[in-house]
Amino acid sequence: MDSIRRRLHPTPVVVQLPIGREDGFTGVVDLVRMRALAWADDSGVFVQESIPEHLVAEAVRRRAELDELVAERHPAALEEYVVRSELSANTLVEALRELTRSGEVVVVLCGAAYGDRGVEPLLDAVVDYLPAPLDRPAVCDVGDPTRRRSATVGVALTAGVAAMPGGLPGSRRCGPCGGGIRN
Repeated sequence: MDSIRRRLHPTPVVVQLPIGREDGFTGVVDLVRMRALAWADDSGVFVQESIPEHLVAEAVRRRAELDELVAERHPAALEEYVVRSELSANTLVEALRELTRSGEVVVVLCGAAYGDRGVEPLLDAVVDYLPAPLDRPAVCDVGDPTRRRSATVGVALTAGVAAMPGGLPGSRRCGPCGGGIRN
């Protein structure tokens, strides 16, 4: 965490604690929902459990730190924290999403590529904390600069699936309006 703090401008926010280390890594404690997620084998399938006894005190301490850190940075979270002295999981998720979108914080998770441990909670975190396609502005294709044409590409929503093209056929540039990356 010290390395992340030194190298990144956004504040790193730990939302999981590891259960075990290296070869003994068997799961994570979800600090937002105060539960343990454990992987019994290398199938990638986890089971929800209560937090192991030896980690309960650490989890409670870290959750309190998480609540304080978020309340210091988010007005709605601060209001709830002043009244209840803690944050609900829903408030924490919404505040972390807004703080992540603004670039003020970066959420830190645990996982291991071996055995796909942590993949499902990572995907849940993508949904919970990162911007959805509709949260982002439309992408402009600046086209051929000599012909002064441009096209704006929005998000296509079909049957619950969202997609944003990475480039347009025949375009030489893609990316946010006013600039782009050459294909």
